[in-house]
Amino acid sequence: MTDSALIKVFPPLDIDSAYYNDWSFRYKALLRRKNCLEAITQVRPTGAEAQEIYDEKNGKAFGYITEHITRHALSKVHIDSESAKELWECLKQAYENRSMSNQLNILTRLINLRMQEGTNLDLHYATTLDAIVSELRLAGARTADDEPLLTAVLTVSMPASFSTAVTAIAMSAQATPSYEEVRKKLRDHALSFTLKKNEVASTSTANVMMTTSKNDGEKNKKKKKKGTNTATNPNTNNEGANFGFRGKTGGRGRGRGRGSFYRGTGRPEPYPRKYSANFWVANNQ
Repeated sequence: MTDSALIKVFPPLDIDSAYYNDWSFRYKALLRRKNCLEAITQVRPTGAEAQEIYDEKNGKAFGYITEHITRHALSKVHIDSESAKELWECLKQAYENRSMSNQLNILTRLINLRMQEGTNLDLHYATTLDAIVSELRLAGARTADDEPLLTAVLTVSMPASFSTAVTAIAMSAQATPSYEEVRKKLRDHALSFTLKKNEVASTSTANVMMTTSKNDGEKNKKKKKKGTNTATNPNTNNEGANFGFRGKTGGRGRGRGRGSFYRGTGRPEPYPRKYSANFWVANNQ
């Protein structure tokens, strides 16, 4: 890859001050690959041979930097020499906002930070908490390295599902635990909480499956019992066994003397229940 291609990998430094941190990180990596990072991190040595090597690296670094900043960024720089280190420091002073109001704004965001319920803990660390701390550090605030403050902010930012872990950390520690210790304990709690949640879900699924199987078994048992009673009972409505006993008259029940008229001996005779109405009419004309 050519030098010009390397320069065009990422956008040049322009008006946006928030882009400076990203730009400076990428550009240090580029200068390191081009073996001229010492030109912006070290002062010019005193020895003749060392000065010659340094001047060569300085020329390369100065050329790379000027090719990758816009006219607006260049207007913020006022230097008389072609020193890559001096150019780098001027850009740093121009774009890094070290004002007290900016630090206060970032610190307020950090204190008000809250992790949403259900959010991945490692994602909360990497994309939110650590990002704000890095931004605070780049703004020049000493509070970015205040470990007790960061520990308090971390515990306060946890959701309700971490309340037991936060209480345990506060009650068990004789002295203020380190920031990394609190992070580790909270991560262990998150892992335990996830495993317990999955176990409860598996148990609930198993109980539902057992209940469904039991209900199906009882239904099949009732159907089987009903089929057995139908086959053994002669007074059911099957075509082959659909007979009952009733007197010749149309009265209700069985036996002698039932009904409005009595004919014959009153001995009950079998007849199909299915045709009971027609049978009564035929015998009472």
